[in-house]
Amino acid sequence: MVLIFGRFHLFKRQRLEVRDWCEHCGKRFRLQSYTAWEFYHVYFIPFIPVGRLRVMNKCPGCQKYLGMSIKKARDAMEEASAAAEQALAAGNVDEAIENAFTCLHFGDYERAEGVLSRLDPGDGRILLARARMLRMQRQFTQTEALCRQAISAEPENAEGHYLLAETLIESRQIDEGLAEMKQAAELAPDALDVRMVLMDELAKRKLWLELLPVMDEIVALSPDMSQDKHFSRLYKKAEKKARRKAATQADKNPYQAY
Repeated sequence: MVLIFGRFHLFKRQRLEVRDWCEHCGKRFRLQSYTAWEFYHVYFIPFIPVGRLRVMNKCPGCQKYLGMSIKKARDAMEEASAAAEQALAAGNVDEAIENAFTCLHFGDYERAEGVLSRLDPGDGRILLARARMLRMQRQFTQTEALCRQAISAEPENAEGHYLLAETLIESRQIDEGLAEMKQAAELAPDALDVRMVLMDELAKRKLWLELLPVMDEIVALSPDMSQDKHFSRLYKKAEKKARRKAATQADKNPYQAY
């Protein structure tokens, strides 16, 4: 009897990557999108070709993803392209950007870039849209430059600080990245997503004293989070570690209070 262990993808092209939460397992990973050939494998040897498909947001943790045939992906891309043209004609910049990103997700970078090239290059929304596109292709140096340009034009742009923060963290400029993420949170007091990302990054680096206030802000914005098992477990751990850290600091400097 022949055992087919599963399916995997070869000949990947038009790759994109975004760090986000997986809608299946709820964990934050680098989700990948690409066009590839799908094969059934036997003992990890390609055995039966299934066909080409567009893979959307494949999670390296749970391995789940949205898969579409090339024909369906092209149809969806054509639909998004037509919607982008209508938005451009109507002067609806935000809708044009949204549909440009839909084209990009389906693998057509040139079409997405073509939409943005017809919009005002000095508009902060366009600068950040280009930055997001470059970041999805892991071109961090160019992404950082565009983010800084957008922030220079609009210093209180929370989205710009957030995108710059994620880019700096991805390129291992951790301290500056966390500072930018905190700035984004200050500029967007109601932004739950920004605080969730900041929580994730602070927890990874075991910055317990900084983590607790962020988690308190999350609960204030979304009280249901206090019932989440993972969140509650992390909060209790952060409380314990923060107390221990504070006590250690007090022992090292007993005259600090005076």
